[in-house]
Amino acid sequence: MGQVLAPTLTKEQGGGPNPVDATGPRLLSLDDGGVRGLSTLYILKGLIAKLKPVTSNCQPSFLFGLIRGTSTGGLNAIMLGRLEMDVDECILACHKFMKAVFEEKSSWLPVNWFGRTTYSLIQTG
Repeated sequence: MGQVLAPTLTKEQGGGPNPVDATGPRLLSLDDGGVRGLSTLYILKGLIAKLKPVTSNCQPSFLFGLIRGTSTGGLNAIMLGRLEMDVDECILACHKFMKAVFEEKSSWLPVNWFGRTTYSLIQTG
């Protein structure tokens, strides 16, 4: 696949020598960003859209030899690499995850003004 990508990238960048070694390791690094971690997935989606005419398999797990990430990016890396989800599936899963995590919370806090919990962790009776 590296031999196919190198000429295409060179042609799109103006015809000079390709500074990217297409035969070397291909690493995808998805760093933390919380909700902003979605932006990396949309950038990856755009990159893969440009590669579709060049290669038949555009799964990130096929295109990259190693996919890693930290925090939210780590969750995305697991979905893309280990679970072999495509980018659209990963974006949908992130939306569901964020909705569950950041949904509106109750205003009641089980802590009093002195920082002590107002309920017992040990059931009595």
